Amino acid sequence: MNNLVKISMSELLSHWRIQESLFQGYRRMYLTLEAVLLSIGALSVSNINNGTAIVVYSILFTVSIITAIIFIPIINKRGELVFYWQAKILQAERGEDIYSPLKEMKEFQHDKSHNFRLNEEYLGLSKGKHVVRGKLNLGLPLVILFAWVGLGLTLCVK
Repeated sequence: MNNLVKISMSELLSHWRIQESLFQGYRRMYLTLEAVLLSIGALSVSNINNGTAIVVYSILFTVSIITAIIFIPIINKRGELVFYWQAKILQAERGEDIYSPLKEMKEFQHDKSHNFRLNEEYLGLSKGKHVVRGKLNLGLPLVILFAWVGLGLTLCVK
């Protein structure tokens, strides 16, 4: 027998807050690591002889790329879960009963073709209503990359 568990609005909001907090926490960790790496890179370019600066820059840039490869997919997946819980909250606000959303979230998390990805609220949230989040998710890594390119060009001119 399939036992479904009904969830309350306060529980939905609690799950959303957790996912939003994790999302922002991962974003902060990524930005902090990148800022530290860029700061060390800038100091090395300006204070170390050119040969050593090239080695230090190369190592730091490689670590920065690896950091981005690790964090960006994690941040994006966590953002999907924030949208998932927001869509569930919108359903509840319309008066729909929400059953076993944690079980569904786990299925959603691991299944790229999960039917909830076609849900009207989810699509509205994830595909355009949050223009700022999309700009940040794409824009911040690009700004960091341009900073590294600028730092590399500075090193070449030195």
